[in-house]
Amino acid sequence: MKTEIKIPVWWRHGGMMYRRDCLPINYPEHTYNYIKNQLGLVPEKYGVCHPIQEKYKSMTKEQLISVIVELEQEIESYASRT
Repeated sequence: MKTEIKIPVWWRHGGMMYRRDCLPINYPEHTYNYIKNQLGLVPEKYGVCHPIQEKYKSMTKEQLISVIVELEQEIESYASRT
């Protein structure tokens, strides 16, 4: 296993430069997705966690359950509109 990898911080697209870690989470060139899909490696082994995991990592179990309940209610609300 490699102990170190090099990831370009900037990504050029259409004449513009974008920071990989500022791209939308589901974008293929986002840092996490770049390591996983382009390099074929497990990002967590190199200290790069999924951005959503990072967002919730400091929450308690009760806080996470509360978020899940709110999201379930929001989904049900959308579903009932259609």
